[in-house]
This record gives sequence, C-alpha cells and structure tokens, in this order.
Amino acid sequence: MIAIKPEHFARPILSFKTFSSLFRVEYDASLAGSGLIISRLDGEDWKTLKVLSVEFPYLLRRDFSFQNTMEFMAIALAVCILQILGDDIAYNGGKRDMRNTLFTDSLDTASE
Repeated sequence: MIAIKPEHFARPILSFKTFSSLFRVEYDASLAGSGLIISRLDGEDWKTLKVLSVEFPYLLRRDFSFQNTMEFMAIALAVCILQILGDDIAYNGGKRDMRNTLFTDSLDTASE
C-alpha cells in the first residue's frame, strides 16, 4: 500500500522522534481496581504530585476479557486528574502526545 499511495500510508520521519514530557503517569490495573502515580519533571528529578488507588465497583468474576478496559480506565482517570491539576497537559494546541507520559508494567497493554 505504501508503494501505491505513500502520501496516504507512509509515516513522516518526524513521527518517530521522541519528545520529552513534563509529566509521568505510572499506572497498573486489575479487575478489582487501579493504581496511579503522577509525577512532574522538576529540573532533572521527578516530583510526585499524586498517588492514588481506585477500587472499581464492578463484579467481573475473574473475566480477564475486561483487563484492557480496566487499563484504559486507569489512563482516562489519569488524564482527567492532570486536567484538574490545571497544567496544560491534556490539550496542547488541541492535541497531546501521551506516548512518553504513560508507563505501565502490563506487557499486554504496553504492546497495543
């Protein structure tokens, strides 16, 4: 497809560039709840802003098909908290590249 319509299917080289982030969100989720650590870069060190855990009010009966949904809910909650903290993190010119902001120990979520 790239050979036929490179302007439509090819990624620009700058899309592979990594950008630094002022915030870091470490998260993990299970079927029962999630945990978040939100930090801000302060010089060369990370300063912890918020640490929280949330117990989900769902009875999922060990149905692990919901695992990715729980991980997504943790990310959505983190973005909401960052917005509430008042820093211009969620919207930067209408868009925000969160790839360098989110960290998880879930290999399934990190690979998607």
